[in-house]
Amino acid sequence: MSIPFLKSSGKYVYVNTAGEQVINKEFREASVFKNGIAVVKDDSGEFYINTSGELLFGQKFQKAKSFKNGVGRVKINGKWGCIDRSGKIVIPVEWDQIGESSEELIAVRRNGLWGFINPEGKLAIANQFSEVNEFKSGLCEVKQGEATFFIDKKGKAWKE
Repeated sequence: MSIPFLKSSGKYVYVNTAGEQVINKEFREASVFKNGIAVVKDDSGEFYINTSGELLFGQKFQKAKSFKNGVGRVKINGKWGCIDRSGKIVIPVEWDQIGESSEELIAVRRNGLWGFINPEGKLAIANQFSEVNEFKSGLCEVKQGEATFFIDKKGKAWKE
């Protein structure tokens, strides 16, 4: 098992539990490995590596986020989408912002408003909220204008 370690030079390296460097590269930023994949950053962008330090998926991104529920969020040319563990784009790179998957729905923002898509990238709840949180126990707190309320996974409002 290797973990990122910040050197006095301000760069990260991966070391084992004995403190020995196990990947012969330095990074500006580095995450822990999750299921054999880590997100790192160098001067040319953010990307995924395996435990040997090899670049995965054959490309670097403007931004890359750790995999959760089988997808990694990536930013390409100013837009966000998701890739699967093979590097294939599974959520089109067309969103201004994208949140983590929560209870099978993914928050997405376009033109300043949030909505939700399903894991296949299909719009499940239209972009209509100024703020959203994660789904928990089937409900999500949202804000629309001045009103704050909960919605279910179909977008039905649960107001007081």
